[in-house]
Amino acid sequence: MSVKDYPVEPGKLRHCTEWTAVDSEKKESQNCINLSDYSDNLHSPSCLGLHKNTRGKISASYFTGAMWLDAEKELELLVKPKLPQLALTRMLLKVSSDPEFTAYNENNFFQFYAEQPSITVSQSDDLSIFQIAVFLQSLHSLCRRHLRRRFFKTSENLTGKIKGRLLISRHYDLNIAQGRLDRAFCSYENISINCLENQILKSALQMCAKFLNQKFKNFKDHTLWSWIKFCESSLAPVESRVILDSDFKAIKFSGVFSFYKDSINLARMILKRFSTDPGSTSTESGKTVPYWIDMNKLFEFYVRAILKNSLSKHFLSMRKYRSRKNIFSNSPSFKITKFFEPDVWINKKEDSSQCMILDAKYKPWLEIDQRSDIHQILAYGNIFNAEGLGIVFPKYQGFPDKIPSLFISGKKKPFFLIPIDLSVEAGEEIFEDLWASII
Repeated sequence: MSVKDYPVEPGKLRHCTEWTAVDSEKKESQNCINLSDYSDNLHSPSCLGLHKNTRGKISASYFTGAMWLDAEKELELLVKPKLPQLALTRMLLKVSSDPEFTAYNENNFFQFYAEQPSITVSQSDDLSIFQIAVFLQSLHSLCRRHLRRRFFKTSENLTGKIKGRLLISRHYDLNIAQGRLDRAFCSYENISINCLENQILKSALQMCAKFLNQKFKNFKDHTLWSWIKFCESSLAPVESRVILDSDFKAIKFSGVFSFYKDSINLARMILKRFSTDPGSTSTESGKTVPYWIDMNKLFEFYVRAILKNSLSKHFLSMRKYRSRKNIFSNSPSFKITKFFEPDVWINKKEDSSQCMILDAKYKPWLEIDQRSDIHQILAYGNIFNAEGLGIVFPKYQGFPDKIPSLFISGKKKPFFLIPIDLSVEAGEEIFEDLWASII
């Protein structure tokens, strides 16, 4: 047996935490895998950021989720959030109700792999609500665009008219022989949205509505429910039926309906997570398709969502997601960073020259080396000529009760440290000092 650089029992990979090292085995056994084969993936979501840290230990980075590490789909890697009090459901619901959720989606802060085998996970409402929000957003967009229609052959005994082709044999038996000369048995083509693709989407939609009704009755006014009602109305003529895994093999994505692919894959994810039978009373199956979530980006979007609640009453506005400003007055021909793109860019409505720049950092900010983060936010302040700067980060256990007021040396501009307690609903009060500085 060859010596492994970093031997780890496969069972340990199901209990990983972001930014926490996976301890190697002191005594190598036959079942151990060599984790060093996956240790150069800091920014790779396919391995949930497995990398070798400064201490020589292999750990996950800022990705959480459940993924297959090997091509044979035998080695499972599960990574949970580092902050134990993290209420992922609350964050996801807030982000999904943000009007910019579609733009956030385009930035790939998550990914699901519905075509891959399922992974056994704990029955987590956080994971379920996230998958539901993603599917409903995609389905809502599809229903607003255009639902697929197909031609179906229909045979019917019509009264007082002929439609399509007259079926002579059936017409004679049912009508002429019975003396009903006012009828005609015809076969004709009819166009309908009651096709397999829409049946799959409706089945997944019904499972989403059932889960939310059981677990989240208090969120009846949430954006998710408005999406459900709109989609239910759009898919009302579609038949409800049991969906089998073999049904997905009969679907081809081509031509003008290629945009169905994402929604169908997400529907497959929902049906794997829950039951494939719309009439079933079961909730979660304890399995999920492989997936990953970029917690850095999720936290950034959550900060943007809670800030928007109080902007209008203070006569402030937030620039659209991914708004940017050029660093140089000319355009260099060589490869160099040409613009700055802050996480949060806030302006006064009546004077857009007055602005506040905030940066979201998903990490225990006061316990780490902050030099690069401070350099980054100070560079923002210089380029944007900001009236104030701030860093928003999760509040963690042992955090000081009070943070002294800080000002940038020589400029007397405020510098805010804004901790957010992720275990409770974030309110406007955490930004009171921030608003006071810019109003």
